[in-house]
Amino acid sequence: MKKRILAMLLAAAVFAAAFGADPKPITASEPPVSAVALSKATLYADFSFAAPEGPDNVITLRVTANDIDADKLAELLSQWTGLDFILESWEVTGKEIAVDWSVDSTLVAGIDDLELWDDVEFESAENLYWFMMDSLSRTLKASLGVETVYYSVDGGEPLTWDEGVMTGLTVLPVDQSYEGSAFFLAHADVKGGDDEATDIELLDDEDANAYLLDEMSALVELGIDFEYYGDEEIGGEDCRVFELYFWYGEDEYDYSYIHDIAVTASGEIFAPGVEEEWVLIAEAGEAPEGAYYLDGEPDGGVITFNVDGSGELILPDDDINSLEIEWVSYGDRLYFAAELDGEYEADTLIIVDGDLLTSEYGEVFIREEREEKEGEPENEDAAYDYLCEELSALTAIDFDFVFDIETGYDTNFDTITRIDDQDCRVFDIVAAYGIDDGVYAYADSVAVSPDGSLYFPVIDFEDLSAEEWEQEEQIDFMPEGVYYYEGDPEMGGLAFQKDGTLTVTDMDGEEVGGKWAVYGNRAYMIVDYMDDTFGAAALYIGGEDALYGALGESFFREGGETTPVELSDEQTALDYLNTELAGFIDMGMELEYYDTDEIDGEEHFVFELYMNYGDDDTDYLCDFAVGNDGTVLAEDFNYDWFELGSFEAVPEGTYALNKDMANGYITFNADGTLKLGAPYDEMITVEGVWSAYGSLIYILVDLEDETNVLPLVAKDNNSLLMNAEEGFYKEESGSLIPEADSAYDFLINAAAPAIAQSRFDFVFEENIKLEDEEARVFALVWEDTEGVSRTILDYFAVTKSLDLYILNILESEWAGIELPGYEIGGYYYYNSDPEDNELYFYMDGTVDLEDEDSLYEGEYTVIGDRCYIMLEEEGEAVFSCLYIQNEETLIIDEEDHYSTEVE
Repeated sequence: MKKRILAMLLAAAVFAAAFGADPKPITASEPPVSAVALSKATLYADFSFAAPEGPDNVITLRVTANDIDADKLAELLSQWTGLDFILESWEVTGKEIAVDWSVDSTLVAGIDDLELWDDVEFESAENLYWFMMDSLSRTLKASLGVETVYYSVDGGEPLTWDEGVMTGLTVLPVDQSYEGSAFFLAHADVKGGDDEATDIELLDDEDANAYLLDEMSALVELGIDFEYYGDEEIGGEDCRVFELYFWYGEDEYDYSYIHDIAVTASGEIFAPGVEEEWVLIAEAGEAPEGAYYLDGEPDGGVITFNVDGSGELILPDDDINSLEIEWVSYGDRLYFAAELDGEYEADTLIIVDGDLLTSEYGEVFIREEREEKEGEPENEDAAYDYLCEELSALTAIDFDFVFDIETGYDTNFDTITRIDDQDCRVFDIVAAYGIDDGVYAYADSVAVSPDGSLYFPVIDFEDLSAEEWEQEEQIDFMPEGVYYYEGDPEMGGLAFQKDGTLTVTDMDGEEVGGKWAVYGNRAYMIVDYMDDTFGAAALYIGGEDALYGALGESFFREGGETTPVELSDEQTALDYLNTELAGFIDMGMELEYYDTDEIDGEEHFVFELYMNYGDDDTDYLCDFAVGNDGTVLAEDFNYDWFELGSFEAVPEGTYALNKDMANGYITFNADGTLKLGAPYDEMITVEGVWSAYGSLIYILVDLEDETNVLPLVAKDNNSLLMNAEEGFYKEESGSLIPEADSAYDFLINAAAPAIAQSRFDFVFEENIKLEDEEARVFALVWEDTEGVSRTILDYFAVTKSLDLYILNILESEWAGIELPGYEIGGYYYYNSDPEDNELYFYMDGTVDLEDEDSLYEGEYTVIGDRCYIMLEEEGEAVFSCLYIQNEETLIIDEEDHYSTEVE
């Protein structure tokens, strides 16, 4: 045996050199496997029949070839072993493959004068047949990802052998999977040498139990065990019958009975059918992932199966219980276990097809057909993450979302409810308080649909328990100011501050603080009561002057009055301004008291705003004045005082200086960052931050190695003034140029998707006008191995309509690029001469350059008709750009080229 193995290892090395096995690529003197897309596979030479207990009975060989399928794998095995692995046909269904051997294959025709490996001999025809079937089965499973292999011959006939040729096997039925020689030989040994028996023999309950534990190991991992019950005749054959139990505790009674199964002497497994008759457990069908409804009705029970083996069961009771489950499948049976009211239950369903499950008692679970959107909340964890992102304004003030608890008052919502023909997951919007987990103050409910839509309970003051849902109407104002209960100041009220804080006053004048945020047309509040407990509520915004509670309470604002502040001295005024101007303070600005001044007949505290650069380096910016009622004033361009709160600037988007991008521009992002295109002969783009208070905006950028602060005053959200004459203006159509992120995503996804796995990248440079359309310019760069320096390879421009251009550096002109670009792979020879040097392009984005002396490795990417290559030579990066004439020829210049074919 060892002599055979050594010979096979030698043959493997020879075959690897000749046919492209990893890791060594094909040498220049040999023809390439392919000049197109290459894939990797693993071949197996399986001698399990001869030494099933030995560690060296299987030899593997990694190969690289094009168009890997069952035919290609059989061809590779033939070239490696010298045996004819010839297939008549094959078909893959899910994780199964049915292979039909040709009558011309060595398996059927036998050995004639085939050239085998040196010194490799098979002691018998049986060993040869086991070797061929084992080797092909392992190779198909490893390289094609299938799990089950069926064999037939000559168009679907079963494989048959004369009596005595194959130990324990004269016929391999076409519907019996090929489990490998070790399986058949092991069970042949159990028979005790009965020459007339052709199937495995499970003579007693211990053999049968061991067989089931191995065959149904997935059930064992779930916690299911098998207990021998007795023998029974099924279909004229003696069977060992076992009871299936789900064990969940230490006590002998901690179990849940599932059903009986029976195993024949030949290893077939039977289970009860819908009519309680014994039926053969069929081979595995489609994985039943997704949600299934009892009798197809969403109001009935629902069971959800996740791909990771977890799931959820909702029972069709008056009080619906949502249970987490674990599940596995075997054949056409699906087993699951769940905890119900402190007790554990286990059950099974029969997989009829991918959309229909049935129980042994005739219950039917049906999966509805629906389109699933990419990124949809497919389970409660994903839905929770989605809510946190969508309702970030609420999470910012410490609200949370809880699935499957009953905290709400006057709500009867189920955890899974049907809205607009979709199953939606219902969460409670809560504020947690106290030390113990699970103690919440309930504010509202929200339902998340599979396509990401959010629904909230409808306010029905006639029937507060009505289960109706609606999508929120978005509003463009905030409930700032004081709202009195029923419009009566003596009844108490709510004072909403601009900084997101809240003061609640009761009818006795007692005050407590809190926080608030808005989503849609609802204002959500968390109020800090005594004893460190919290109250939470949602109020419905019926207009700028009216708020309504879920139980019918109403709050009204009188004349839009602001909250009384009473700033009695300069320190309280300074503390107030520091809070009001927190965005400016966070950017490094400081306020310093200057004087008091009478403005419009009232005394105001005046403060100077400075930019503090550090090291005693400051820059005066402007004056602010605040009255004792909290009104904040600033000086305009004529040094007249104006009220900052009269307009709240939200300058998101791109603004051009004096309506011309050539003069400069500013792009404001919602996250407080910005990009400034400075108005110079060569436009410089820098990043920075911005903040606004009222109609005053400050931007902070580093320009020419110095920190610069620029004030702007918003007339509206389309006009930002620098002074009385100059300003930045936004076009009515929105952004003048494509968003940087969307342009970058376009380059990565449409133009050069392979870049994501390489050291190539795109870096934004500037904005230009191209073909009368604004465009963003990106540099194609390559980072060194240390990630500290970049080499610029080319320049690309993306227009707002997502047309792609490339810069002709010699002529300083932009040329359009057609997408998608070429796909290249395999060998290319310099000037069609394999004696010179060669390029080999791998599908993973790497490339090798080999000449007479050295092998250089690097990366490449293709954009349109250009192939960019970066090679590392003696620690230095060497760049080249090849123009793709077609998929067979790469042009260096007018005279030189690389070609896939040798002329």
